[in-house]
Amino acid sequence: MASPLELSFRDRVAVITISRPEVHNAFTTGMWGQLVDYLEQVRQTPRIRAVVIHGGRDFSAGSDLKELAGMSIPEVNASLDAMEHAISHVETVPVPVIAAMSGYSLGGGFELALACDLRVADRTTVVGMPLTKLGIMISPRFARRIVDLCGPGKAKTLLLTGRLLPAAEAHLWGFLDFLVDEGSALDQAMEIAGTIAISSPAATRAAKRAIKAIADLATPGNGHEAYFVDEHDFPQGVRAFLEKRPPEFPD
Repeated sequence: MASPLELSFRDRVAVITISRPEVHNAFTTGMWGQLVDYLEQVRQTPRIRAVVIHGGRDFSAGSDLKELAGMSIPEVNASLDAMEHAISHVETVPVPVIAAMSGYSLGGGFELALACDLRVADRTTVVGMPLTKLGIMISPRFARRIVDLCGPGKAKTLLLTGRLLPAAEAHLWGFLDFLVDEGSALDQAMEIAGTIAISSPAATRAAKRAIKAIADLATPGNGHEAYFVDEHDFPQGVRAFLEKRPPEFPD
């Protein structure tokens, strides 16, 4: 049976493939841990100059809600913390990371893409963050990733309404760096990674460090803040999602 998360190497580019197409590449808790392991392997491989993360038909629909539905509230919080831990690793890998996106990029999958240095998306891409529909409290660290790209006004629209953005609109809002023809995101991302791979590795790493340092200085309270879920709203929101109906949250 194929692994839901795989690491391969193409010359000086590491490729991380998300492969759970039957659930739109939703991440289990174990997969977030596996992502950390792969990124640590990249850190320890000096010849690697760039990383590309992709998922085929879909990038990722985020955390596996069926898995979370079977957990206690403390277990859900621990799983979301594991997700944030993995995504923070993406930001701190010393080489550039490129997301090759298509289909759904939602919730934690959208956060994963935003943590990458560049996002190449085809025209089937749909992004969104429907956390308020699930009773999940967003962390300031993740909110910063959205605000940095689109500003506080659009960030409020995205987070408070939970609306999904098609690729063209997401590109206009600043979430997507490159908008390409359907089915070509991975090829375009690999081409960009190849360009990075022949550049000075020291200069490339320095550029990533410098940009991150500026962003960190501009963000008060830049430490790690955990996600958490509302013990009443979260079970209702997940049940409603799995049953394909609107949630009914109490006042």
